[in-house]
Amino acid sequence: MMRCMEKSYDLTSLRLFVAVCEVKSITHAAEMEAIAASAVSKRIAKLEQLAGTRLLVRGRSGVVPTKTGATLLEHARNLIYNLDLIDRDLFQTAKKIRVTYESLPVHRQLRNSSPQRLHSSSPIPGTPASISNSRK
Repeated sequence: MMRCMEKSYDLTSLRLFVAVCEVKSITHAAEMEAIAASAVSKRIAKLEQLAGTRLLVRGRSGVVPTKTGATLLEHARNLIYNLDLIDRDLFQTAKKIRVTYESLPVHRQLRNSSPQRLHSSSPIPGTPASISNSRK
């Protein structure tokens, strides 16, 4: 496991590697990702350098992953999937907190109440009683 800590896998390179494997073409993957094919090739070469072996071979049906490439492909797909889950979950959490705070009629309470009344019913001294975090 320590050996992995010394290496730095670039997420963009992993995404490009997955795209190449899915379309079986560096050129087509480059077009899909709006990047030069030579840049994709360089990124794959860097991944091969990190892996210490070839990851892709040209076959009759296009570019196909080697055995090591297939292993990297599986892990890269899982990593990308998990990062997408993180992004989704963090967005949902942030959205939930934002909606909760924005939907509170605090401005009306501040207009219609004295500061002493707002602060006196709060469990935390100095904070309005109506503001709370809904993440429970």
